[in-house]
Amino acid sequence: MKNKLKATKYSIKNKRFQKYKNIKMKNRTNFLIVVLVIILLFLFSYNVFIIVNKPIYSKGFDVKFVVGDKLGLIINLTSLDYGIMLAGTSSTKTINFTNQYDFPIKVKVLISPEMEGYLFSQNNFIIQPKETIQHSFLLVLSPDAKKGYYTGLLKLDFFKVK
Repeated sequence: MKNKLKATKYSIKNKRFQKYKNIKMKNRTNFLIVVLVIILLFLFSYNVFIIVNKPIYSKGFDVKFVVGDKLGLIINLTSLDYGIMLAGTSSTKTINFTNQYDFPIKVKVLISPEMEGYLFSQNNFIIQPKETIQHSFLLVLSPDAKKGYYTGLLKLDFFKVK
């Protein structure tokens, strides 16, 4: 009888342990499912953000100028080269943009930190389908600009307008 009683107590303890173990496993499974869902949502959101905000085209230009004691003109089709300029003067370069797509595009202008304070442009503008526009980039030198060779970058990102 004593052995039967011990066996019954053991089986009750074993059942309680199994029940506790099953609850613990269910909680662990639920936790893993929640973590997996959060990771999948993050990856989906990240991919949508990258795809939606990815430019359809990007173009970079070197921007160059020299502050000197005379004027000099440089014609270059691959960069915005303002040549030699006098302190206290300004110069404008104009680029023609043609939208050859069947949808409007937004142009985002990014100027490198080296050119901030010198190069000015409208930051965002929209070009309608089959439209050609002229866009100006103004370079301004203060009267106390130091002589020297200055370089920087200009980047144009083209986005589909929704």
